[in-house]
Amino acid sequence: MSTLFGTGELLFSDDVFTDWEGTVLARVKRPRQTWRTMFTSGGNLQIVRADETLLFEMPNVDTSGVDELRVETVDGILPASIKKKRRLLPLKLEYTVQDDTGTSMGTIKTNPAWSPVEAEETSGSPVATVRLSGAHSWTVDLQANTSTSWDVVMLAMVIIADEMQGELSGMG
Repeated sequence: MSTLFGTGELLFSDDVFTDWEGTVLARVKRPRQTWRTMFTSGGNLQIVRADETLLFEMPNVDTSGVDELRVETVDGILPASIKKKRRLLPLKLEYTVQDDTGTSMGTIKTNPAWSPVEAEETSGSPVATVRLSGAHSWTVDLQANTSTSWDVVMLAMVIIADEMQGELSGMG
């Protein structure tokens, strides 16, 4: 069970995180675009709890590819950075997750279709799995006894996966 929401099983669809009973736990607030900012800055996504308090912020997703991402948090949750590992394997994407001091927390693995997304700590222990479960619907399984920083990183990864899937489905 995740300490972030009191449950380890989440659903994500239409920018909303819910539990299995449909209770809204958090949602994504997207930046308002103006003519001035439309072509210069993607702005930050804000992920807010159901009561509208800020949980974390992350850059708006660039669907041309995600090489690096910093998750800025609140409420004493440590921020984290996600950096793509440079590899020559076209069917495998790997990211290193680091805490605010640059210490490795573990890795995230996926593929160009962005499902599944699997995370593990540096010890090899599983942290979370994100799977596409329908047209732009995702299941998120957060393992027990992981840090809230990992939970936030995985929420950010499901948002990225959803954006990338949207881009992929628009190509065909």
